[in-house]
Amino acid sequence: MEEKILYRYDQPFKDVVIAMLESGEIKSIEECRRRFLISGHKTIQNWLRSAGKEHLIPKLGVRTLQLEMTRLKEYDDETYKLVNEHLARTGVDIN
Repeated sequence: MEEKILYRYDQPFKDVVIAMLESGEIKSIEECRRRFLISGHKTIQNWLRSAGKEHLIPKLGVRTLQLEMTRLKEYDDETYKLVNEHLARTGVDIN
């Protein structure tokens, strides 16, 4: 069995990651995680909150099926019909 290692990060490391996000050198939290091999999904967000940089954390948007169907009806008729057929076949009600 492979040994699991828990990493702790010192403050200078955290500061560099935050500064690179803030300056735009690294475009996203996900890109930071990949480049610096940070495994925790909330690790950088926690650092940003602690540093008072919440504005760098992306806001969560919700896409509902009902709103998406309205958009599809206007811009992608083929996909709208496909999803509508699926909904009718499975008996899913979006209202």
